[in-house]
Amino acid sequence: MGYAQRLQHQFEAGKFFPYLLDLKDQLQALHTFKRHKEAFEANVQGELEKIDLQTLKLIRSSLNRNDEFWEDVEAVMDFASENLEKCKVQGENELVKMEEKVSVTEVGLSNYAIPSGCIFFRKPMLIRVYSFDLRLVRRPNPDESFKDIKTTYVDEVKTGLVTNYGGLKWQYLKADAAHGQNAYLVETTMDIPHFETLMPIVKTILLQRHRM
Repeated sequence: MGYAQRLQHQFEAGKFFPYLLDLKDQLQALHTFKRHKEAFEANVQGELEKIDLQTLKLIRSSLNRNDEFWEDVEAVMDFASENLEKCKVQGENELVKMEEKVSVTEVGLSNYAIPSGCIFFRKPMLIRVYSFDLRLVRRPNPDESFKDIKTTYVDEVKTGLVTNYGGLKWQYLKADAAHGQNAYLVETTMDIPHFETLMPIVKTILLQRHRM
């Protein structure tokens, strides 16, 4: 309950990463442990006591186990799974609401075949600039490899009421030709925590648009 309450506190503050991912890992670990326990109990048998000739079945002794202990373990697991599942649903629903408040628009022409560019995070009278690179994170097991976006802080620019984002785009991309011609403007009407929520949302959107 304490873990679930701490997660709910983070979700209420609009912070979802890495908390939501950690929560899903915890639930997966619980489900995996339960499956392994059930498989172990199904396959481990006691000593052979006799053979039932009428049914042609082997009669084995029951396993010597502490039933009270395992009942407590199962009760804790069921309680944890139920509460953490509710917490996950709450977090996912709140995250969807925030995603709907985030706008990521292209600045000028884009080339999705180029896996890099820059991102402008619009703040009141301020633009925060990041470069980004799409990369493939390889694992020993190919099924566990995944795409990711690496972002690097570049600059912070004071702006007025009207901003020429096209000019700003070429100013930074010209200085760093390796990042191609892609630029995105991020705007939101909410005060969203930058690293714990806004940046992961933007990365997810860009991963959907770009290919490797």
